[in-house]
Amino acid sequence: MGDARRFDAFADLIVRNVAPETAIADVAGGKGGLMAALYRRQYRNVESWDKRHKNAQGRRGYQYGYFDWRSAPRHYGCVVGMHADEATDHVVMYALKHRVPFILCPCCVKPNAAKFTGNQYEPWIKHLGDIARIGGYNVIETALPIHGRSRVLIGRP
Repeated sequence: MGDARRFDAFADLIVRNVAPETAIADVAGGKGGLMAALYRRQYRNVESWDKRHKNAQGRRGYQYGYFDWRSAPRHYGCVVGMHADEATDHVVMYALKHRVPFILCPCCVKPNAAKFTGNQYEPWIKHLGDIARIGGYNVIETALPIHGRSRVLIGRP
């Protein structure tokens, strides 16, 4: 079970880096913990994507389906992922394609959009940052004040 503070900590980081009026894609948003935390902070332009029908069905602000960087709508001004599993590298690839910022807290090594061999966390984090840097992004790394996977990459074109 993840740290109960993770959504509030990640939302606070987003608030420090993204204007409230920005259209945000919350990739692999699950049950909506991050979207709710952002809503409490007056962020009303957040869409949460989740591939599990039970999480997205009939809920305002949800997109049911897999967030794929090649086909996701263009209207997002920032893309974020909190423990986005196999959608993690889609966050970076979407940001690069549309030249928008991203904020990403990877939890596991599940490459899907960008070729990566291996299953080690440290090389995975480096790989994600390198993809963005090669794409012309400034990438900084920070950490959330939570237990568990807390490393965050913030990328800006």
